Amino acid sequence: MLALLIFTIFVVGRLRDSRIGRAWIALREDEIACQAMGIDKTKTKLTAFALGATWAGLGGMGSIIGVILAAFILILLPEYLRAFSEFRMLVFGGCMVLMMVFRPQGLISRVQKHYRFDVNQSEVQP
Repeated sequence: MLALLIFTIFVVGRLRDSRIGRAWIALREDEIACQAMGIDKTKTKLTAFALGATWAGLGGMGSIIGVILAAFILILLPEYLRAFSEFRMLVFGGCMVLMMVFRPQGLISRVQKHYRFDVNQSEVQP
């Protein structure tokens, strides 16, 4: 199991730094600019979908620790919900929907966006 974990971390790191990984990041940020640069949007999205489905990574965009944490949560949460036998999968699905709404970047996001409003700079100078 540890060997598979190390292999996964290695492959994900190599993919992220490869040409296709950079294309995925660029496509995520701005699709129109990617098409203008000559990146085939459909092929890139299909490749990302196929590899994402293969690895089944649910943890965060580019976050290895998030994938590991999500794997533990996805394994343990249904077991803890066995007390709600009839509603177990409904509660599990609700948790997944809440995760998508409140943490769309994943459990541990690699990209953290912070917005700050500076009152002094927003005033119009004559």
